Amino acid sequence: RLINKGFLGGDDFAYILLPKWLYNGYFATFIGFTQQNFVSADYFSLIPWFFLYLCGYFLQKLVRKSRFEERYLTRGIPGIGYIGKHSLVFYIIHPVVLYILIYMLSMRVR
Repeated sequence: RLINKGFLGGDDFAYILLPKWLYNGYFATFIGFTQQNFVSADYFSLIPWFFLYLCGYFLQKLVRKSRFEERYLTRGIPGIGYIGKHSLVFYIIHPVVLYILIYMLSMRVR
C-alpha cells in the first residue's frame, strides 16, 4: 500500500525499504514507483490495486466451489433490482432530492 512512498508493506505489515533507483524518472510511474515530487489528482498506482484484484479473483473461485453464490447471491433483495435497472434516473434525481431535503432541514433549524 505504501509503494508510492518507498516502502513495501501496509499499515500492519513489516516495512521493507525499496531501493531509490526504482523511483528515478517517470519510467515506472504507472506501476507505483513515483518520483519524490510527483503530484497528480487522479493517479492510482497499479501494484497495490493489482494485489487487491488478485484477492478478489481467487476469493470468487472459493465462493463458487462452496456454492455460496447459488444459495445466497441469486436471491433478489426487494427494490434493489428496480433501482439497478433504473440507476441513471436515480443518479440524476438524487442530488436534487438531497438538496431539497437539506434546504428544508436548514430552514427548520433557523
